[in-house]
Amino acid sequence: MPRRRLLRLVALFSPTLAIVAAGAWFATRPEAAPPATGKLVVLAVFDTLRPDQIPSLPSTRRLPDVPAGNPSSPGLATAVTGVSPATHGIVGDSWFDRGKKKLVAAHSSDKPYDRVPANPAGRGRAADGGGFAPDRVVAPTIPDAIRAAGGKVVSLATTDRAAILLGGKQPAGCYWFDPDAGGFATSAYYRDRLHTWVEAANAARTADPVDTRVRALAKAAIETEKLGRSGQTDLLCLGFSGDANPAATIGELVANLETSHPGRFALVVSAARAGTDPPASAAEFTALGEVLDAAFGQRDVAPGRWVERVELPWVYLNRDLCRSTGVPVAEVANVAAAWCRGRESAVGAFTKAEWESSPDPVAKRVKRTAFPDRVGDVFVAAKEFAEEGSVPVLVVGELPGVWNSPAEVSPRTRE
Repeated sequence: MPRRRLLRLVALFSPTLAIVAAGAWFATRPEAAPPATGKLVVLAVFDTLRPDQIPSLPSTRRLPDVPAGNPSSPGLATAVTGVSPATHGIVGDSWFDRGKKKLVAAHSSDKPYDRVPANPAGRGRAADGGGFAPDRVVAPTIPDAIRAAGGKVVSLATTDRAAILLGGKQPAGCYWFDPDAGGFATSAYYRDRLHTWVEAANAARTADPVDTRVRALAKAAIETEKLGRSGQTDLLCLGFSGDANPAATIGELVANLETSHPGRFALVVSAARAGTDPPASAAEFTALGEVLDAAFGQRDVAPGRWVERVELPWVYLNRDLCRSTGVPVAEVANVAAAWCRGRESAVGAFTKAEWESSPDPVAKRVKRTAFPDRVGDVFVAAKEFAEEGSVPVLVVGELPGVWNSPAEVSPRTRE
C-alpha cells in the first residue's frame, strides 16, 4: 500500500492515531527533503488519570476528554486502535470463551508463547494458561501502521497486559516487569532472548519503584534503539500503573525528550480507565441460577445451570440448555436482567435486544462494548460505567499544520 494512502487510513482511527499520523506525515511529506533525523512519538498510558493530575507545561494541548471505563484492557486496546471494544474485540481483562468453556485473558494466545526468560516461579504463561501475545486484538493498531510506514515500535510497561496490548502485532521490543524475577521479561511471540539493554537493566537490580524502572528502561530504549533518529517516525508506548505519579512522570518524560529530541517529538498522554472503584463482585450474583430455576424449572443435573458463567459485567446464559429445553435465550435473558437490576452494585442491566435498540445512553455505550461471540447475554452496568467517567488526552510538543488548531481536532469517542 502506498505510504500516503496508509497514513490517510491511519488518520481515521482516533485522536492519538491522528496525532501519530500527523507526525508521520511531517516526516514523509513529498514536497520537503527527508530530514536528517526522524521524529519520536511517545504514547504514555496510565492505569488511571484525572484532569487535576495533568501538569501545566509549555507547548501543551488538551484534546476533549474521552470516556473510559473499568477494567483497563479495553481502554488500552482503544488507546492504540482508536475504536471501541465492539470493533477491536477486547471486552474485558478476561472473558468467557463459550467454545473452550473457560476464561481467556485479553493479552493471551491459544498458541504456546512462553515467557522469556523462564519464570523462576514456574508461571511461564498467562493466567488462563495461554501464551503471551496480542492475538485477541482484531482491529488495526497505531503501532502496526507506524511500522508499515518504516518506523520502529517499542512497548514497555509495568504489567504484561499493558505492554502487550499497547505494542501492536510486531513491535521491535515488548517488555513488562515481572515481580517474580524482579526484572523485565518478554514473550517467545516477540523474540527468544532479551535485548542487551534489557539484560543490562535487569542486571542492575535496583530497588526503585516499578514505574521508575520503566522510565529508566525507556531512556535506554531510546538511546540504544536510536528511536526517532532514523529519518522516520518511531513510536514508544509506555504503560504505567495506578501507583504512578502522573505529573512527575509527564514532567520527566518532557524534560528528557526536550533534551534528546528537541523540536522532534510529540508526547501523547491518556489513561486506560476512568473508574477507580473496585468492580462489583460476582458473588453478589450467585443466586441468579436459583432465580432462573424458579422461573423455568431445574432442567439439569445440578441447580443453577441456566447460568453458565458470571464474569462481570457480563452474564453468560447456558444457551445449550435453552436449546435443549426449547426455552428462548431472550426469554431467560429478560428474567435475568430484571433480577440483576435489583442488585446493590448494579445501576442497570441490559439484554442484547435492549443494548442494540434502546435510546438509553448507557445502553448505547454497552452496544459499543459488545463484540460478537465474546460477550454474554446480559450486561450489568455498575456505577462507574453508567456515570461515563472520562480521562484527559494531553499532547505535548509541536505538531504540523492543522493539528495546531483545536477547532480542527474532532477526536473519535473512545469507550
